[in-house]
Amino acid sequence: MKIAFSKESVLSVVQKLQGFIPINPPLPLLSNVCIEATQEGVSFSISDLNITVKGSLKAKVEEEGSLLLPAKQFFALCKEFISPEFTLSSSSTYLTMIKSGGSQFRLAGASSEGFPKLPMQTLPIVFSCPSISLKEMLMKTAFAAGKDEARPIFNSLLLQKQGSTTTITGTDGKRLARTSSHTSSFEGWEGSLVLPLRTVQEMIQLLDNKDEQVSLSLHEDKLFLQMGSFFLQSRLLVGDYPDVSKIIPSKTGSSIRLHREELTSLLRQIALFTTTTSHCVRFAFSPGELQLSVANAEAGEGTVSMPVNFQGDPLQIGFNPHFFLDALRHVKEETVDLEVKDSYSPGLITVEASDKPSSLFVLMPMRLDT
Repeated sequence: MKIAFSKESVLSVVQKLQGFIPINPPLPLLSNVCIEATQEGVSFSISDLNITVKGSLKAKVEEEGSLLLPAKQFFALCKEFISPEFTLSSSSTYLTMIKSGGSQFRLAGASSEGFPKLPMQTLPIVFSCPSISLKEMLMKTAFAAGKDEARPIFNSLLLQKQGSTTTITGTDGKRLARTSSHTSSFEGWEGSLVLPLRTVQEMIQLLDNKDEQVSLSLHEDKLFLQMGSFFLQSRLLVGDYPDVSKIIPSKTGSSIRLHREELTSLLRQIALFTTTTSHCVRFAFSPGELQLSVANAEAGEGTVSMPVNFQGDPLQIGFNPHFFLDALRHVKEETVDLEVKDSYSPGLITVEASDKPSSLFVLMPMRLDT
């Protein structure tokens, strides 16, 4: 194999793929990057068996071939080159020579046999949308997904498509995040997919904040994502996602409008007085005011308040302030609406934006000490 690269083109791929290198690969060969060269161009692939990511670029290929090189070492070397171009050539024993300007290096390569491969055939696209839209929807829901290995189905997101509406949901049983897009830019298939949280995190890392079109394809138990010259393959979770429709409160029509930045500041203050064993904050609503308070023997006590448009009988409910803050961090609008029915029902936070996907967050109430 013999290839001539431009440093700029290689870095455009390396910068995307370096975050996918497995920290503890299940097989030794998975600590490598698979380099494949054909007359059509050169591709670089990283895999941990469950997820495989590939980036392609144009290069001058004098001799076709494929091999494995130590991923961390090769990627780091590419970033340090001073010359705008470099060459890579390998022998029949996969000993690889890399030259850049006056620098010359030898890396011990290996055969690419056994390295996970992406399917060669073109798969039908079942879903497409702008990269920036999909990334935003995934980020607004992934934080609420579970992290408990005992309940793996919660460690995922549910992507649903019906007509022109696409919905993504994440929950760990204590909170829920859902975002919906009603734009015609989401085209194609109708149905649902259960995406592993790890896959979602890798998709977020790969996706750009651009309007570049992203396509999803399905084949057996695998998902395929393509964005320009980048591909991602992942296994899908087997099993039904929990029916969470019953825990989402119906909107009553009367809601409490909260200024996001002010509430965020107050929650950060009051959260300093919670502990790992006592992380409940009392939300006390009275006409025109919301008071947040916490008291425990270990961390002390605190009280903060802000004006709100609440009218009605006084109401108290307990929430985890960190869960509330997580929801607010994924909102850019100036205000959010909070629906609270009583001390024992879930709280519903909604965000409406005419030009962006709408979002809602559900927080389960916590028991208040009398």
